Amino acid sequence: METAPVALRILAPRAVVLGTGREDSLQNINTSQLPDGACCIVMETQQLYMFVLAGDPAGIQPGSGPGAWVSIASA
Repeated sequence: METAPVALRILAPRAVVLGTGREDSLQNINTSQLPDGACCIVMETQQLYMFVLAGDPAGIQPGSGPGAWVSIASA
């Protein structure tokens, strides 16, 4: 099994959760290249989100790409 590069597993922090038109939003990340389990922290909410490739209706749906972002921890 090939392991995805760290840059695709641990993403740079984002300022806000929602906003498909905002470069600094979690929702604006194109998830088509991300591996299942990729993580990103959002500064606005101080929460860590994990990308779930199979998706989760309760999660944050990306503006483009499959899956969803699910909150897994908060400060």
